[in-house]
Amino acid sequence: MLSTQQINMIRRFNRQYTQALGILNKHTFDMDMTYPAGRVLIEIAENAPVTPMMLSKCLGLDKSYTSRIIKQLEKKGILSKKRSKQDMRSVELQLTAHGQEIFEQVNDRSNQQVAGLLASLSVGQQEKIFNDVIEINTLLFGGNDENDMEG
Repeated sequence: MLSTQQINMIRRFNRQYTQALGILNKHTFDMDMTYPAGRVLIEIAENAPVTPMMLSKCLGLDKSYTSRIIKQLEKKGILSKKRSKQDMRSVELQLTAHGQEIFEQVNDRSNQQVAGLLASLSVGQQEKIFNDVIEINTLLFGGNDENDMEG
């Protein structure tokens, strides 16, 4: 078992990384979008069509909060809803053409952000971080499939 000091060091890293990514900022990447809305956008872009329930479960968000985010994105013309053919009680979400453009901006800015964090490191150090992230992901979450709606 890790000591309290070791656990505190992991928590410190989590706080620093959260701050570096701007997760607590009201507007991510100087866009009119919160970090959770950006995550919803990415999940829809990479896994469409998806249902609100799938998003809520995948992202670990409260159903009502997920619903509010979906309504905001729909109001901005970023996503559209249609009745599910499999379950008429549910809707499927997908990005509009405008939503695809916004997704590409968010995705590019996310990549630039991480690249910026690593820019001062040597190629070897960057590779070490990459391999460590893969190992952490595998140990904690059982894999690193970025397109898996389950995790």
